[in-house]
Amino acid sequence: MQTDADRRSFDERTCPGATFDDLDLDLALATLTSYCEQLRRAPLTREALLPLMREQGLLLRNGSGEDEVTNGAILLFAKNPQRFLPQAVVTFTELGKKREVFDGNLITQHRRLLEKIESAEVNPVVKLKKRRSHEDQLAYNQRALVELLVNLLVHRDYEIERSANVDIQPSVQIAFKNPGALTPAMTNWWPSIPTGKSPSRPAPPTHAMYPSATSSTGLRAMERAGTGLVDVTKLMIGGGR
Repeated sequence: MQTDADRRSFDERTCPGATFDDLDLDLALATLTSYCEQLRRAPLTREALLPLMREQGLLLRNGSGEDEVTNGAILLFAKNPQRFLPQAVVTFTELGKKREVFDGNLITQHRRLLEKIESAEVNPVVKLKKRRSHEDQLAYNQRALVELLVNLLVHRDYEIERSANVDIQPSVQIAFKNPGALTPAMTNWWPSIPTGKSPSRPAPPTHAMYPSATSSTGLRAMERAGTGLVDVTKLMIGGGR
């Protein structure tokens, strides 16, 4: 018989050995303050921080009434999340050789990866030839890259002990690769995926931990599964890419 703990998603389960000392509560307060402002909730005080973290599934009350830290809290707000989840990193590789690993919590990773994909090294300005002239534009639509980055961090199975990867071939392609697979519903909707090509474990849906990081980090949850990929396709085609 399944218990409540068995039915919880990975990010909603408690993280063995983690305590409040492992969390950057100032970062949590700043992030959740922005979250409350955006949703026009009551201003967040330090006294109200822990109740809100419980509401968001970042803390879980045990049988003794004590708060325990969840994997979601570790991913978002830990000072050193890789101590508990060493796989929670993104590996950036250029031409299969130059390799850079982005670690830290998801908020830190998002900020650093955003700087990386916005750099001229990753997304240079190229000349687009037209009938009678040339036009300078970025090699990749910037919003499309941001959507793919958010997808990489949010729609990922952190229980799988593999890193996420971004592989770059300058002026040729950028590949975003995530541990996990499409959900059954998405596989049916996306018929171009060859049978058997996706990993066996479907990626989990977005949970409460992600909306709470919305306003100050850009780590917003997708409104509907797959809409980000549809937007990326439209943006790239619309830009002649």
